[in-house]
Amino acid sequence: DVDAAVEVMLGSFVSAQKFSVQRGLKKAFAKYLSTADDRGHLLLHVLQDMFRAEALYQAARRVPGEEIGVHLEEFEGRARDSKVYDVGDFLQSDAFKEAGYLVDVDRRMIVRN
Repeated sequence: DVDAAVEVMLGSFVSAQKFSVQRGLKKAFAKYLSTADDRGHLLLHVLQDMFRAEALYQAARRVPGEEIGVHLEEFEGRARDSKVYDVGDFLQSDAFKEAGYLVDVDRRMIVRN
């Protein structure tokens, strides 16, 4: 995985620097130094918030039994807002599946089992 290789390389480079320089480098390269687990937890939280908001919207519209889902493009946009630019690995992760979500490719939506 290229992301992991970049993270290891940058982590080694940053840790070899003086402490005063490390802080600046960590800030500059934060986008590349975050772990996949951190991104996965963040994306799961974002997705859960989106589903909660959609459930509240459905309840306000008083449409019982309608399937709750989130458009994939909307989720990708929220992920970009959180500085995560690739959600593909997350959508195939165990955390995503264990939380009960799946991707409906035909409708380009994320739905809950």
